[in-house]
Parts: sequence; structure tokens; C-alpha cells
Amino acid sequence: TGFALGVGERLDWPAENVLAAARGEEPAPYATQEKMPEKERDALAARARDEARGWLLEHQRRDGTWTCPTEAAHPGGAPSDFTDAITALAARALLADGPDDQTRVPIARARDWLLARHASRLRGPAAPAFFMDYSVWRDSCVLSLLADLCVADATAGESLRPVMGQIV
Repeated sequence: TGFALGVGERLDWPAENVLAAARGEEPAPYATQEKMPEKERDALAARARDEARGWLLEHQRRDGTWTCPTEAAHPGGAPSDFTDAITALAARALLADGPDDQTRVPIARARDWLLARHASRLRGPAAPAFFMDYSVWRDSCVLSLLADLCVADATAGESLRPVMGQIV
């Protein structure tokens, strides 16, 4: 990994202090701290949600997708199953509080891109798997988004249910 080579940050889990607590070498993190007051906790949660939402809105690409780490290994290549799954997960996060004036267009762009990707897969040969087939993960994420869109807008079901049936 990059960290082992002396570049980048350590990305493994759990953190050293958590491992030390599991070994009984030091107290568990937060074990001796008082609980955070509910009002403060709720304010921090709202701030985190707003910042995450802002990040998603800022980083969505024009085509409706979000950047996928696998693109670094295959720059300029076709989108992967990971791109589809990440796009569906990001759109679901924007939809979590219901569509509003800020999120309606970005959610629609993600939906439209995912529906176009699905249609292109039906028309063409299956893309080769580089290592493993992640289509099950892709499909479950896309299905979850489409189901959420049907719940958010009952009229969407008419156009989305046939696609959902094809994915299943």
C-alpha cells in the first residue's frame, strides 16, 4: 500500500488506540468521557449531514455520476459497476430527506445516467470482469435507489418498475 511505501495516510482499521483497548492495554476510547448532551449531539449530526450533502452536490459530475476510485486504475475507460453503485448510493443520500429544490436536479441526473447505463448493458455485450463480478453489488444499490424514488414520487413507479424487473 501507499502507506507501507511511506506515502499517503494509514487507511486500515481499527485505529491503534482501539486495538490497544481490545488487548486491554489502555481504556477504550470514550469510555471515561461523559455522554454528549442530546442538543449538542443533534446539532453536530445536523452539521455533518449538511456538510455531507454539500460535498455530494459540489462533487457530482456533469453526467450525473460521482468519482469512483477504480477510475484511477483505468483512466479514460468505461464506467465500472463501482461507478454505478457509488452513483446510486450518493443519490440515495441526497434523497434521504426527500427531494427539494437543491437536490431534485442532481438526483434526476444520477437517475437518468443509471437508466442509460442499464439500457446500454441490455443492448451490448457484457463488460469483462477485471477480477471479480460486482454486478450484484451494482444492481442492489441501483434497485435501492429506484425503490426510494418510487416511494418519493408514486408516479415514478410507472416508468421505473419495468427497469427494476429487468434488473432483478
